[in-house]
Amino acid sequence: MSDLDPTGGIRTARDCYGEFIGAEDLGDAKATVRIVRMRKQEFDDPKTKAKERKVVITFEPRPDGTPRKEWIAGPISIEALRAMFGDKISAWIGKRITLYATDKVMPFPGQGACVRVFGSPDIDKPVTSKWKVRQRVIQQVLQPTSNGAVAEATPAADPTTTTAPEAPANNAPESAQ
Repeated sequence: MSDLDPTGGIRTARDCYGEFIGAEDLGDAKATVRIVRMRKQEFDDPKTKAKERKVVITFEPRPDGTPRKEWIAGPISIEALRAMFGDKISAWIGKRITLYATDKVMPFPGQGACVRVFGSPDIDKPVTSKWKVRQRVIQQVLQPTSNGAVAEATPAADPTTTTAPEAPANNAPESAQ
């Protein structure tokens, strides 16, 4: 980008939303991207103003060389990556993942849509990922996706993820807890 570029390097209106991928970037589409780098970065929590360290994932640039937005991967997404590729983070570098926007795979429903992992072209069968938060278990079935090259966003199918409450420990109805 040159100092004379009046757009500041912004290619489309979607690029104005922020420096990190959000649900609004994907809309009703899925996008397959390749992981090239991971790091932890400190952010201010918007509610508490406390400092939080989060995982930021960098993706391979677009075919024309322009960079893609980075992604702040939350615990549910990190667990999905672990289920597909194992515990060794270095093994995740170079892997392709398919992302989509959803409001279904949430520890606290009603918070709005976010970006989640749909699956990967680098897995050959569905993989189940589970993540526990309080008395809920988030279960996600990650899908093998197209074996083609890294793709731009394509229309998304219905999500194959579910949230399921865990059975209460004392077998009492959930409303009695």
